[in-house]
Amino acid sequence: IEVLITMIDGIVESCAQGHEDLCPTVVPVAQPTLDPLDLTAEASITSSAALAESPASNVADGDLDTVWNSGAAPRQWVRLEFATPRSIASLRLTVAQDPAGYTVHRIWGGDSEETVQLLHEFAGDTADGQMLEVRFAEPVENIRVLYVITTESPSWVAWREIEVLGT
Repeated sequence: IEVLITMIDGIVESCAQGHEDLCPTVVPVAQPTLDPLDLTAEASITSSAALAESPASNVADGDLDTVWNSGAAPRQWVRLEFATPRSIASLRLTVAQDPAGYTVHRIWGGDSEETVQLLHEFAGDTADGQMLEVRFAEPVENIRVLYVITTESPSWVAWREIEVLGT
């Protein structure tokens, strides 16, 4: 008996040379990327206040050595606005804070100023360089306006980076 094809669980493991026409061809199907899309660079960024050397745009420059610093105590905010509605899967915020201590940061978002609603709250002890992250169970849809509002902090309100990751 000459073996022309070997299949295991419906998958061709080997095909005899010269008999390739008997063997089904399997074309790999491209899998969709699961990497989140960084939406931060698409946003127009403003803030409640900023020191001249620490503008709000620093939260989206990809450099952890630069910061946005409000130069003021809470309540301070960073506002990101997208030209078109976006789906937000997660957020990563890198803290700029001295001294360390208890903070409250609220994430608000919506398709306009009139529809923003609380999406998440971080409350607890934080320290400089710490990353805060929220991954939504389902992407938050139709976001054009996004606020990161700090309501409690032992220091001036500042961030090293804010990353908005979408689908």
